[in-house]
Order: sequence, then C-alpha cells, then structure tokens
Amino acid sequence: LNVYPVPADREVEVALNARQDGGAVVKILDTVGATLKGDVSISLVKGRNTWIVDTSGLPSGVLIMEVSFNGSVIRKLFPKL
Repeated sequence: LNVYPVPADREVEVALNARQDGGAVVKILDTVGATLKGDVSISLVKGRNTWIVDTSGLPSGVLIMEVSFNGSVIRKLFPKL
C-alpha cells in the first residue's frame, strides 16, 4: 500500500497491488483509531490498482490509510498538511 504525495494536501493517490480481484473498503483514521473518512467501497483487480482520495476536509497531522480486502487489513501512515 502506497500513499502519495507525502505530505498530503487536498488529495492523495493510493496504490495497491492485489493478488486477486475483489471488493475492498477504504477508511482514513486518526492516530487514536477514530474514523475521519470511511467505508468507501472500491473494486480491485488482480495487479496494480490506483485511486484518488480527497483529503481536503481532513485535519492536519499524521493520518492512517486503511484498506480492508479479502479478510486482510493493510494500514499506512501518512502526514497531512
């Protein structure tokens, strides 16, 4: 899971290599685990997937991108201006 640009400003591009096709749920959390933006459903295909996430309404600081896919949860920290 990659998130860029870092630090984020108005939006980030998220990239994920999926081992198989399937549905995923994307959330952005703060460092205590509260959901700031959540439960966005996306479809992934086997291989590299990229999508844009609007971060303009989120607070500054360190945030967590969380992707739940096929029973696994992947998290990535990223700074937000």
